[in-house]
Amino acid sequence: MGVGVEDASRSEVAVTTAVSVDAGDEFTTSSYSSLTYEDGAEADIPVGHWRWLGRILTIRVPCGLVYIGPHWYCSIVMLCFILGVGIFYCCSAAPNGLWQLLGGICVTTLSTVTFLRCALANPGILKPQAAECAIAVDEVTVMPGSEGIFGAKRRRAPMADGRRCNTCNLVQPSGCSHCEFCQVCIEGFDHHCPWMGKCIGKSNLCSFYTFICVSMSSLAYIFVLTVLCAPDKRHASSHAKPGSIP
Repeated sequence: MGVGVEDASRSEVAVTTAVSVDAGDEFTTSSYSSLTYEDGAEADIPVGHWRWLGRILTIRVPCGLVYIGPHWYCSIVMLCFILGVGIFYCCSAAPNGLWQLLGGICVTTLSTVTFLRCALANPGILKPQAAECAIAVDEVTVMPGSEGIFGAKRRRAPMADGRRCNTCNLVQPSGCSHCEFCQVCIEGFDHHCPWMGKCIGKSNLCSFYTFICVSMSSLAYIFVLTVLCAPDKRHASSHAKPGSIP
């Protein structure tokens, strides 16, 4: 009798703990890393060719992939503003000395590079799943000989925080959102920035804040030197020779 009770208890433990998941259906939170488009994921695009991901145009160039969003014209306006301010300052600072000219070229170059690095980067686009791919579930199997409510398989959702995006046909991880402008799901969605042409997400968030810091520092540099150099010009004009044009 003691052996029979022990076997029954083992059977009950096996019923409550045994979980069987098919290899093709396994889908955990760690699997989300395989959903993100990386540069290597689009390696089949030849140089000079392109592919649409929603409304984001992906182009293969010799140095890698560039991602152009639907608000590309706003990015051009921002780029023209950066170059315009930088060129105007360099032309104004050239008479004041070589160091100010080099400083103007340096801050203009840094602002332009950090802007393009963010505006052309992958924001964290998630791969759409195949249409026939269903949401994976875990199946709790029972030991042979079990009866009652344990005699059937119990199905449950693989994650409680996942939301289904019917447009992209995928389960969104936590922090992911579908952008109505870009028509893609962005991992780590922060906001849609028209000046960058597309969304700011997990993959380009660091580049975005780098551009903000560099551009604000560049504007502060230009403003401070412009104010400091203005008295020098007035002082030089006040000491000009009589009859000369200041």
